[in-house]
Amino acid sequence: MKSFVLFSLVLLSLPAFSELSPEHGDFATYKATRPSSEHEEKRTLEEYDEESDRFKQVIYKTKDGEITVLSEGWETKSFFEFVYVSDLEERCSSQGGEIETLTVPAGTFKTCKTKKTNGGAIRYKWVAEDVPFGMVRSENSSIYNPTRKHIKELISFGTETPEEE
Repeated sequence: MKSFVLFSLVLLSLPAFSELSPEHGDFATYKATRPSSEHEEKRTLEEYDEESDRFKQVIYKTKDGEITVLSEGWETKSFFEFVYVSDLEERCSSQGGEIETLTVPAGTFKTCKTKKTNGGAIRYKWVAEDVPFGMVRSENSSIYNPTRKHIKELISFGTETPEEE
């Protein structure tokens, strides 16, 4: 009995990890807002090549009912395992971020907010566990014009069952 209690205490003391890992069919859709326009972007994992252990990622843009491909390419599964957030607090601490609760159209999330600067560019990014691709919101601006922001907010996410070929 003592060993069972001790084992249970050890399990409870371990950090909680997200169950989410990259899967064929994962998607996240964002509302992208710029000062002069607005559109939706849908990021998907459309194919998986088991032999090379790589996913084909495609990013679609929808504006005024027209769908175009913004980008597509193959990345390793390990790349996406890094992008998918598995331990929010540890990741946040290692990146110098702050834990925040954030509400976006897709819901309310416990997030890690980070800030990156590059020259005059400023980028804030909020990531969460259990969201494909991790990102819940991003905000880009410039120190020269801080009110001119480019914002992306998560509006839907999940895993679509791939169609049988």
